Amino acid sequence: MCNVFLWNGARNSAMGAKIAWDSVCTPKEAGGLGLKRLEDWNKVLGLKLIWLIFTSGGSLWVSSSFWHDNWTSLGPLIELVRERRPQVSGLRREAVVAEALTSDGWWLARSRSRSPTIALLKACLPNAQEIMESEEDDMYIWFPEPGRDIGVFSASDTWRAMHPSPIEVFWHEVVWFTGRIPKNVSLLGLQLETECNQVWAFFVSRLNLVSPQSFKAVLRWLKAPTRNKNVTLIIRLIHQAVLCLVWKERNKRIHTAVEKPPGTLIAETQQIVKLRLDPPTRRQITPQGQDLVLATWFSFFAG
Repeated sequence: MCNVFLWNGARNSAMGAKIAWDSVCTPKEAGGLGLKRLEDWNKVLGLKLIWLIFTSGGSLWVSSSFWHDNWTSLGPLIELVRERRPQVSGLRREAVVAEALTSDGWWLARSRSRSPTIALLKACLPNAQEIMESEEDDMYIWFPEPGRDIGVFSASDTWRAMHPSPIEVFWHEVVWFTGRIPKNVSLLGLQLETECNQVWAFFVSRLNLVSPQSFKAVLRWLKAPTRNKNVTLIIRLIHQAVLCLVWKERNKRIHTAVEKPPGTLIAETQQIVKLRLDPPTRRQITPQGQDLVLATWFSFFAG
């Protein structure tokens, strides 16, 4: 992430944020950078941990605490018999439900004690035979939202349930397309008021395209500037590179009074885009007679 842009300009400092964290953490589709808040993501991972604890524990009777869990639907038994009464029953305070079962049923089945605690426990315990005859482990189903079960836990589905889809901005596909320049996107996604300039006009002219004048109109146009997929990718990359370089040039002129001529910015843009086109060209599979994207680039910008 370009912390120099997001923070105060110092590479090793996160003090004095220039961009509201709400904007940085807004989904890409809504005009932000799509970063997840650690606090919110931690909640999702915490839910995943709870899910794993339950699903890896096997049967409820094996893993549930006899005294402290609400496994009888009457509430925790420790609340019924009070804190000091478990010792009267002979079952340790840390016992799980399975420890209270014997081959004959509950460990209290043959007790002749007249203790009120023992009598209360006998009345509260469910049928032991039904529990022992249950051979299948408990099944858990994850419901990220009421009425919508997805079976097993999904962190992405849970995140979307906790953060409903916001209103999309029309230009997000132009900014976050496949093959984008990551470093430039982090600036472009938040710096969307830069006007088209001489550098942008040079590339549009060389590609034999006609671009709108206003910035928002350009973004709409970039969704489908031409039927040629190679040229579409090229002009989108040029758009990102030009905005990034012009933004940097603006800051440099303000703080150092050093200026680069348009020709230098054009040459730097060409270098950035040409290098960025190499990886997709290596992966590209084209029908016979159709140019690779890098070949299309050189047909417009030789050398």
